[in-house]
Amino acid sequence: TKQSIKSWSMREQNEAMFWANRGKLREITKELLDIPRERQVLINTPMQVELRRWLTPIIASKEHQGYFIISPDNMSIASLRNENIGIENLLIQQPDFLNEIWAGKTALSRPLISDVLLVDSRNGQYEKLPTMFVGAPIFNDNKEVIAAFTFRINLNLAFTSILQLYLKQNRRC
Repeated sequence: TKQSIKSWSMREQNEAMFWANRGKLREITKELLDIPRERQVLINTPMQVELRRWLTPIIASKEHQGYFIISPDNMSIASLRNENIGIENLLIQQPDFLNEIWAGKTALSRPLISDVLLVDSRNGQYEKLPTMFVGAPIFNDNKEVIAAFTFRINLNLAFTSILQLYLKQNRRC
């Protein structure tokens, strides 16, 4: 079980690094960083639509629940949800997570209470469900970290198969 969780964590972090440094995401991030940090301006930029159009199939295929692009001042400059844009990112509650990303590494957050409604295992939307994130740095052409990219992990799905494996193994004992 411990190895399964470790393998899952590494897969998630590798995926985050892969997507964080795709050309399209880097280009959009550079443009978003140049926009004034005004909530409505960030929400209404056509780059949000373009980014959502591009990332939505990726998120669906990974069964994640969203994403963030976080500026160096810890503001959410892009998200799947408008209510997250233009405000301080909830991951400031875990400075060690963000510090890893600002240092150029991938990171996996600890569970925390969601700041938005999330769908649970029964497909209902609820407040204050636990959530986790996997994140990676977005680099510029000079290999400097310009922003953080995160996927919101669906905890209902992420650990179901690992816990089923654990239960299966323990039934044999």
